[in-house]
Amino acid sequence: MREQPRVLVVDDNATNRFLLSRLSSSLGFSVDEAENGQAAVAKALTGAYAVILMDLAMPVMDGMEATRRLRAEGVTTPVIAVSAHIGSDDRLDLAEAGFDGAVPKPVDFPALTQYLTAAL
Repeated sequence: MREQPRVLVVDDNATNRFLLSRLSSSLGFSVDEAENGQAAVAKALTGAYAVILMDLAMPVMDGMEATRRLRAEGVTTPVIAVSAHIGSDDRLDLAEAGFDGAVPKPVDFPALTQYLTAAL
């Protein structure tokens, strides 16, 4: 039996983490969670993930800084921004920070499912 691919769900809101975790689990992922960017960086540097779902606005370290740090450390795992703070003008900033995609909140579940399925 092969090991389940892992997803790291990063959000400071427990309800959002729950929803993203449930969707990820339903698609066959094993889920780890982090409540801020600093915790996410620590987990991503020590674990092998198929994809990282990253909120942008969080305490301690926001998602932009966390993603920049991951890329600076050589982490190539796809990072998908999942945030209420995504507008059309933000896409370039997200790409420059190292994000591989973006899903707006309230969560666009079909779009998120496409990203997760691609990571499988």
